[in-house]
Amino acid sequence: MIVVPSAVASQSEASGVGLEQCIVGLPACVTIMTRDKAGGPCRSGNAILSAEVCTPDGSVADGEILDYKNGTYDFVYTVNKEGEFSLALRLYDQHIKGSPFRLRVTRSPDPEVMRDRERSHRAPGQQHN
Repeated sequence: MIVVPSAVASQSEASGVGLEQCIVGLPACVTIMTRDKAGGPCRSGNAILSAEVCTPDGSVADGEILDYKNGTYDFVYTVNKEGEFSLALRLYDQHIKGSPFRLRVTRSPDPEVMRDRERSHRAPGQQHN
């Protein structure tokens, strides 16, 4: 029996403040919504996702992927130095839409991004059906 995954990398998307801004030493979160080949949302978990935050010199930041078992995942990561980083999000070893993403890590937050974060603040996985 061959099992074909319903989640397709080219249709799956990432969102969240963690794509816009990361503060040195503080956790940042990116939400990944897996989608099928028609672009519809996947409703189950267990997809094979990988995430990597890299500096130009090749060092890698720590992070964890949380599976909400409903087609939605959060990648929570922390970077310990300032600079330009690359965030690669892969589904079944294929980059998702927009990946790799460029990240700018700073020591202090951008006030506009922080206001947006406060307006949309929620616990990881909340609002995921």
